[in-house]
Amino acid sequence: MTRLLRIALIGVAALAGLVALVIGIAWAFVPRDWVSKEAQKQAAAMSGADIKWQSLESGIEWLAVGVRLRGFTVRMPREGDPRLDLRAKEVFVRFKLLPLLLRRVEIAAARVKDAGIATWDRGPLPPEPKGAAGTNAGGLAVVLPKLELDGIDIRTRDLYGGG
Repeated sequence: MTRLLRIALIGVAALAGLVALVIGIAWAFVPRDWVSKEAQKQAAAMSGADIKWQSLESGIEWLAVGVRLRGFTVRMPREGDPRLDLRAKEVFVRFKLLPLLLRRVEIAAARVKDAGIATWDRGPLPPEPKGAAGTNAGGLAVVLPKLELDGIDIRTRDLYGGG
């Protein structure tokens, strides 16, 4: 019995060491500068939205490698009366591990923590200028397969101020 228990403990320790090694290698291969520049480029390319964050740092959360955005805000439209105002204390974007080992960044999920979302109905949207609809400066599409919300406060107001 003790030999079987020893073999099982060695197997569990080897598996835990392998998981730690894979996460460590993926952590080392996160292209931090590229992720930061690409996030800023995507935020600037969003037509009609003002997207800002206080800090962007890489992190590990529950065996997931990703980036953490602190002080994340989104305001739509950029100017005038807002239709949407989102203020989040923290957003953690998880990356898929296997593509990171190949020096590619693919998003697995995102978690928004302690956020307030306010929306206003300001009537019909003004028409967009011709050629502006659906444009993306970099040609890069961001796909978010899973979104977790933790501690979200949502407020809505209609055209006449009621909610």
